[in-house]
Amino acid sequence: MTQSNFNLIEIADLLKLKWKTITLFAIVSALAATIALFTVKPKYESAITVLAANSLLSDKARIFNQQIKDLYGNFGNGDDLDRIIGIAEMDITLKKIVTDYKLVTYYEIKEANNNAAIEKALLKLRKELKFTKTAKDQLIVSCLSKNQQLAANIPNAIIAFTNEKIQSITKTNYERIVQQLDTASNTLKLTYTNTANAIQSKTSSSTNTVLLNQEANTMLAQLDQYKKTKAEYQLAIKTIPSTIEIIEPATLSPQPTWPNKPIIIAIAAIAAALFASLLIIANNPSKQL
Repeated sequence: MTQSNFNLIEIADLLKLKWKTITLFAIVSALAATIALFTVKPKYESAITVLAANSLLSDKARIFNQQIKDLYGNFGNGDDLDRIIGIAEMDITLKKIVTDYKLVTYYEIKEANNNAAIEKALLKLRKELKFTKTAKDQLIVSCLSKNQQLAANIPNAIIAFTNEKIQSITKTNYERIVQQLDTASNTLKLTYTNTANAIQSKTSSSTNTVLLNQEANTMLAQLDQYKKTKAEYQLAIKTIPSTIEIIEPATLSPQPTWPNKPIIIAIAAIAAALFASLLIIANNPSKQL
C-alpha cells in the first residue's frame, strides 16, 4: 500500500515537472483541431414539426352529416403518424425531392445513367434525413445539409408532398366510390323499369301488383339515397381536408449544427494532455509501478 502511494506521488511530481510539455501538447493539438475544423464545410440542421390532422375537425360535413362519416380515413390520431412517416420515407417521395432540388448536381454525382444517378443521390439524401415520432404524437422531420437553405426547404417539401399524396389517395378512393354508386344506380334503374313495366301490364294479379308497387317504392327510395350519397361524395372530393397539421415549419438554422467546434477543440486538447501524460510516464525509466 505504501509502495502504491509512493508511486502515485512520484507520478504526480513527474507530471508537475513536465507540465509545460503537457500544456504544449494540448495547445498544439487544440490549434491543429481548430485549423482542421475551419477547413471542414459546416452543416446546418433544420426541422419541421407536424401532427396528424383530425379530419372530424377539418370538415364540417362530417360533423353535421352522419351519413358520410365513412368517407374519411382514420387520420387524426397518433397511430396515423406511422402511415404519414411511411409515405414520407417512400422512394417516390424522396426521388421527387431529388429531382425538384437537383440533388444529383448538388451532390456532384458523376453518373451517365440518370436513374442510377438519382438512386445514388437518394442514398445520400436518406443519410441527411431523420424522421422522429415523439412521445407527444408529433412527427419531426429534420435535414442536416451543408446548404443552409436546402436544410430548411427539404423537410418542408417532404411534408407538403406527403400531404398531397395522401389527399390524392383519398380523392381516388372517393372517385371510385362515386363510380360504384353510378353502377349500382344504373342497375337499380333498370330493375325499376322492369318492375314498372310489370305493374303496367295487366297480366299480374292484384296481389302481385301490390307487391310490385311496394318494390318500386323501395327502389325509388334507394335511388334517391344513391343520389344523395353520390352528391356527398362529390362534395367531399372538392373539399378534401389536409391530413397534416404543421406545428412549426423548418426555418433557416442561424448557425451550423455540425461540427461543434468548441466541444471538438476541448476534446482534442484534453485527449492530447492525457496522451502526453501517458507518454511521459511510459518513457520515465525511474518510475516504479
